[in-house]
Amino acid sequence: MLPPSFVCTRTRRKDLGCGHVLCGFVCMVRIFSSFLLPSKALIQDVAQDDVQNVSTILPPCNEDADKPEDVYKFEDILSPAEYEALQAPAAAFVNITAEEITKKTEDKSHCSFVLEELKFLPTDEKSRDHKARCLWFLDTLIKFSYLKVIKKKHPMGPECPHIISRKLMKNFTSLTYNNGSVQNLISASMKTKITAYVIALALHISKFQTDLTVLQNDLKLQESRMTDIARAMRLKISKVKGLPGLENDHNHKLGTLSLPLPVQKASGNQQKRKKMN
Repeated sequence: MLPPSFVCTRTRRKDLGCGHVLCGFVCMVRIFSSFLLPSKALIQDVAQDDVQNVSTILPPCNEDADKPEDVYKFEDILSPAEYEALQAPAAAFVNITAEEITKKTEDKSHCSFVLEELKFLPTDEKSRDHKARCLWFLDTLIKFSYLKVIKKKHPMGPECPHIISRKLMKNFTSLTYNNGSVQNLISASMKTKITAYVIALALHISKFQTDLTVLQNDLKLQESRMTDIARAMRLKISKVKGLPGLENDHNHKLGTLSLPLPVQKASGNQQKRKKMN
């Protein structure tokens, strides 16, 4: 019988090829240690060990791309079916007024990145709708990252399309077994994965140059961690003054995706993995 503090992830189960039942020496060590460690400590231990290499958590990177938009392809962030499902919930953004944006800013009902970008929606109907859908999903993804152990079937509320809820649970959580039930956990590695996808989508929204400091504050991350993830995604990082009124409006870090991509240093891969985990 598995102990209550046993934790597993989809990635690890797939690597071991054992479905829902863990096997092998590594699994025995993990199960044995669970009797010795408190539940929280074990969860943290597995979360730290969850990512075996950076490629498992970053969006697919096309290093041979001829243009920035093909480095992290939009369809690898949102499938056509998922994009279609965003039309209804994003309609409120499409028709938003300046007064509504001001009120939402005062209420802090959306993240700073989204509130700022809503001020600059295109006038063209198709482009406006596209940006609204992207902003709605980015806002939902950031809010999802605030959760820890997810107990609800639809954690983002009834207005979130079923296909989007399923995507969040499947792609951005790990499974935990606790007190006789299976739950979904946003581990440290999953928070990193969410951050990487938020950056990729923000790049598509803002013409492949985005304020990493604003996203960092929205995601409640340390600057060093945000920088590590951005560099792993091959972004060029520079300093720029932030927009007036935003938190830490001086010395913001700007991430730019441009070609050719910066060359990654092979010697630093192991150190980079430790930092990102």
